[in-house]
Amino acid sequence: MDGSTVKTAVRLREIMAEVLELDPLQIDDSFARDGVPSWDSLGHLRLITALEEAFGIRFTMKEVGELDRFSKLHERLSR
Repeated sequence: MDGSTVKTAVRLREIMAEVLELDPLQIDDSFARDGVPSWDSLGHLRLITALEEAFGIRFTMKEVGELDRFSKLHERLSR
């Protein structure tokens, strides 16, 4: 990973931990929505909104439905 990709991953992890009320160390590349009680539908919308604000982007409705794991979010934010 290059420097900007690492920074993106760190920032993403921080935001996810804050929004989902988790320890950032729990969030790794395999971290997914399944089995995370705080990552329910409302938590997902809060996370998407926080990421859009932090990264100055807008996700499409299709992306919102598909971005259900750390690796997918990181890939999208790294574009």
